[in-house]
Amino acid sequence: MVFVYSGKDPGLTLHTLKKDLALKGESYDKATVYDCYRDPIRDIVSDCSSLSLFGEKKIVIALNCYFLSGIAKSIKGPIKEKDQDYKGLLGYVKDPNTDTDLYLLVPGTLLPSSELVKEIKRSTPNFKDCLELKEDDYYMLSYDRAKERKKKIEKEAISVLLERTKGDFLLFSSYLDLLLTYKDDVQEEDAKKMVYKPLEDKAYECLSHLLKGDVSSSLSSYRNVRRQGVDPLIILLTFVSQIRLMALVENLVEQGECNDAIAKALSTKGSPIKPGRIYYMRKDLSGLSFERLVKILSDLGNIEERIKLDNDKGDDLLEMFLLGFRNYRKR
Repeated sequence: MVFVYSGKDPGLTLHTLKKDLALKGESYDKATVYDCYRDPIRDIVSDCSSLSLFGEKKIVIALNCYFLSGIAKSIKGPIKEKDQDYKGLLGYVKDPNTDTDLYLLVPGTLLPSSELVKEIKRSTPNFKDCLELKEDDYYMLSYDRAKERKKKIEKEAISVLLERTKGDFLLFSSYLDLLLTYKDDVQEEDAKKMVYKPLEDKAYECLSHLLKGDVSSSLSSYRNVRRQGVDPLIILLTFVSQIRLMALVENLVEQGECNDAIAKALSTKGSPIKPGRIYYMRKDLSGLSFERLVKILSDLGNIEERIKLDNDKGDDLLEMFLLGFRNYRKR
């Protein structure tokens, strides 16, 4: 039989499959696993079509079936699209091996216009949409996993874990396992020490100090990120991302929009943003116009060019940028 699991979070999709296999008395570890980013489709079809050496039902899992989703055109893997045997897979879906269960894991939503998707829908009813977990689900997952290991975890610790993993199930699960491995009773401070803040948050922290006029703390924050091995160019790009968001906010502020309207407008263009974040961002932006923010973005672009084209030292350029930031303020 052919089964299709789809979802925006590949880690959660895989977790759901493993749970379903366990309920059937089967094991992911005993399955043959392929990754469609690097494995040819013809190998998967060949494996599914062949007989099992031991006469048992085979389980074949194909991860990252990008060609069944809307992201297909953006993928550039080591195998050229013209070399992928989609016709062979289509033929197999029409007449699958009864001794093999094939699981296709799709990153994202299924592409309705795909002939392969249409044929799979005609041939099998076995579709599962792995919806993103809600906040309460993460709390229950944490409590259940702690209970299984005869340990405890504080609600506040889970809250920190949720905040810093940003809804990435695999990252959340990995950090949860780490915390429960090293602590029998996980507290909020344990999570703060052991779960790294996302780079975007660290970059915003650095910029937030800068916007408040605290250059010393901003430099300290920048150097802390560098000590963790993050390349200056990566930090620069996160600065660009944050300043760009600030510019979009300021542009809407200057048009007279309220916090709720700004949050709603920006959430349609990317990740959800709460009105509370807009409120604090506007406080940080006091004294910086949209025009000044565009100038900052332009100067950061020049720094990027100097690092990439002239091999200038990123640390020197970025620290000079931080030291001279007060010059962007309105006078």
